[in-house]
Amino acid sequence: MKKIITSLGYPLQQTEEGWEVDLSELKIFTGLSVLAKIIGEHIIDEAERSPGDVSFLYKINSNINPELVEMNIHHVQVYARAGVMHGIRKFRDVFINQLITVFGTLQRRKWRREIYPEASYCREEKSVQFSKALVFPFFHDHDNIENNNRFILEKVKNSVSGKSFFFRLTIETFEKEIIDLNAIPNVVVDDLLTRVYIAGSSKIARSVRDNIANACSRGLDYYSEENRTYSRLFEQLENTHLGRLEFINFSWDENFANYIRKELPGNSLPIFKKIFLSLEAYSICNILHHGGTVKVLLHNCFFSLYLSQLGRSLNIGINLPRKMFHMDDYLKRMPILSSIAEQMDHHFHFSNTKIFLIHHITSEIIGFIEALKKLNVHSIDVMFVKYSGIIPPRYLDTLLETDSNFLFMAGLEKKTSDKVTDYYTIAEYFSDTSGLSGLDQVLKSKKLPYFEAMKMVSGHLFLKCCLEAKKQGKKVLLIEDGGYLSPILNENELSLKKTDEVFHQFLVSPVEKIEMSFRRWLQETLIGTIEHTKNGYDRLCSTINKQSTLLFPSYSIAISRLKTNEESQEVAHSILSAIESILHEHGMVLSRRDIIVLGAEGNIGKPLCRLLKEGRLHQQNQTLTQVDSKYRASKDRKYCSLESIPDDELYRKDLFIGVIGNSILKKELIEKLILYGEKTNLFFASGSTKTIEFEDLSEWLQTFSSATPLTFSGIPVEIEYGRIYDPQSGFDQGRKVVIRFQRGDRFFIKNLFLLADLSPINFLYYGVPTEIMDSILSQLLKVTLGMNRQYFANKLNPPGLYAVDHQIDEWGDML
Repeated sequence: MKKIITSLGYPLQQTEEGWEVDLSELKIFTGLSVLAKIIGEHIIDEAERSPGDVSFLYKINSNINPELVEMNIHHVQVYARAGVMHGIRKFRDVFINQLITVFGTLQRRKWRREIYPEASYCREEKSVQFSKALVFPFFHDHDNIENNNRFILEKVKNSVSGKSFFFRLTIETFEKEIIDLNAIPNVVVDDLLTRVYIAGSSKIARSVRDNIANACSRGLDYYSEENRTYSRLFEQLENTHLGRLEFINFSWDENFANYIRKELPGNSLPIFKKIFLSLEAYSICNILHHGGTVKVLLHNCFFSLYLSQLGRSLNIGINLPRKMFHMDDYLKRMPILSSIAEQMDHHFHFSNTKIFLIHHITSEIIGFIEALKKLNVHSIDVMFVKYSGIIPPRYLDTLLETDSNFLFMAGLEKKTSDKVTDYYTIAEYFSDTSGLSGLDQVLKSKKLPYFEAMKMVSGHLFLKCCLEAKKQGKKVLLIEDGGYLSPILNENELSLKKTDEVFHQFLVSPVEKIEMSFRRWLQETLIGTIEHTKNGYDRLCSTINKQSTLLFPSYSIAISRLKTNEESQEVAHSILSAIESILHEHGMVLSRRDIIVLGAEGNIGKPLCRLLKEGRLHQQNQTLTQVDSKYRASKDRKYCSLESIPDDELYRKDLFIGVIGNSILKKELIEKLILYGEKTNLFFASGSTKTIEFEDLSEWLQTFSSATPLTFSGIPVEIEYGRIYDPQSGFDQGRKVVIRFQRGDRFFIKNLFLLADLSPINFLYYGVPTEIMDSILSQLLKVTLGMNRQYFANKLNPPGLYAVDHQIDEWGDML
């Protein structure tokens, strides 16, 4: 088997499972980078303050560097002749990093035994008889920097106390040599480029250890960190040979969880320290970059290292081997969908079709994509819908394992401004989107809100998909969740434009100029569209009302019996569960809220109100207010509009749940609530698709916050912005806006909690359970197969909107 000697001093052995290195005996030194920084700052201060030589003696702090004190190293003597440190402030960071390398080298057995052969762990190395000075020639490291220094580190016996030693650090240039290296035993540290030191690795290890211990105390078996601005962990790892990472994912088994819970923090710290020490070695990082797995053995456990998501995610499994989830694993969780994918009761397929899919990223959709693959779809382009929350790393691991020629994925990434309005750019964690850099720059400059950005990017990618289909002689089916594209493609206004005009609108640059009408061009490729949601269905109905018909056939499962009778109730459950989770984490309860439901008679609104009345609200709190345009008379706290609600009832409300698919909370009512409302805390939660439930509230906050001076209704106002975080996990749950003002002789504070940033809160956590989604997605797949079969059999229904259980059955055949 192949063997590689690492810069840590221990060999990597190739095994059948990957690579393995035993770091059980690796001695750990703590505080070396702290020592380097302290001495470095002292040197810089001395060089700038003193006209003469730099010379001082630093006493080692046993609390910072206990391992050095154990070795009887009690001081560091520093010397540099006058002029050597001239202009050092200009390359301060480089100089400090060089000192970190000098002292960090003590962590490496190979060089430690050269300078300190007397140590107990070096005595067996008979080839080393006496201490040698370590010479560090840094002059070659940094181009375009006036820095030709070399550092010489010697171990010297203390003349006062014969049993102790000190390190002498001499800094010189090749022009001004102080030490004649021919006169002293020395060795040149000639592998400076094989290891990059992680500054503050002990502190980083302690922080990660504490976070994992916290996760273990809550019964979790994983912990993840995302690369955020000013993250010390990611900043240091980027300096290693790993480069830039977006995620770090830790996972562990139950035995390790029990160990962490029982052991004192200091006992488990070496495990995490060795994780980061192993990542300093070039040889280990190189194996990871080439898709390999490195298993690191310790006395009491092991950890597996590997990269995923195109090298953007580092995975660390403690007592766990590398485990990859495949798309088929997700499909197997859905027996109904699996049976369709295996063609158990049909003989339909997609072999001549490309699918353009717009949908939320969930485990069930991964299974749905695998079902399409098993049905021989030619290729799939996905525009993932993501409002908030975190995409589980294993989802991305699985998806990015798939051949990029078959599956292309894109999505949006939220950019949070200092105030209220968020905007969206192209996410970097899906497929390689380097070809979309021009489009991304437009998104960054225009700062588009979610729905507009989704339409722009989806339209761009859809047109590219159609262009590719024409080249390949294939057809395209559009499946979407939310009516982002289908209503646009069915609009007369767009269809009458020249194709080149539409391409220009969506920033697509075809190879050849296309002058035919867009409708004619699209009819040559697009079979039709399939819609999942009620919002998308309503948008198509609105298009029909404007122009009497659609331009393409569109099948929808949005108002099927399965969707209206089962899924809507589960969505209502998930909305309330998400709201309750946030309230509980901040010490509040749902049962004490004074609630108003906007869209109370809708598919989601009805079960939402029922669940609140029959269980979530206590008997002493039956003040639920319901708003829906279907109400004809105002009674029993049911109103046809917000304006119909008496002021004394409206002013008591503190939780607004929107499931109406429209923004009806207008500026005038918002200002009245803030000025005259009885509650200090006001919560706003959307349960509808997209981000339009409280669009007026978002726009009002943006307009109000940018006004000069800050006033409304003539009253001066102070405003402060913040985020809502889970106090235990740090999970981002939305935005908080604090408004302060004085009316008369009274001072008021209003806290506005914009849950999930006013995007659908049911997607903040887990959405609808798999058991229900199996049936829903199976129906979606059946009707898609049906449309595809009809097209190639020349039996496709004419342009129009066809709803399952109303005009067509699950296979798209007319009832």
